Amino acid sequence: MKPGFISEGHPIPEHVKRPSYFDTSLPHLGPNEPEIKTVAQIERMRESCGLARFILDSVGKNIKVILT
Repeated sequence: MKPGFISEGHPIPEHVKRPSYFDTSLPHLGPNEPEIKTVAQIERMRESCGLARFILDSVGKNIKVILT
């Protein structure tokens, strides 16, 4: 893996709510205890991960230099 190119920042319209880490660049600490998922939540996560894998594989097969 190699670092990607990061473009200059763009102004954010005033009406767009800033995330909590906007000024500090530091996210809030996570929960103190792990979240225990239900069987239904785990199944939905599997489905969404499968869809993400399909999308990444599809894009990978069709992407070419200069395509965005």
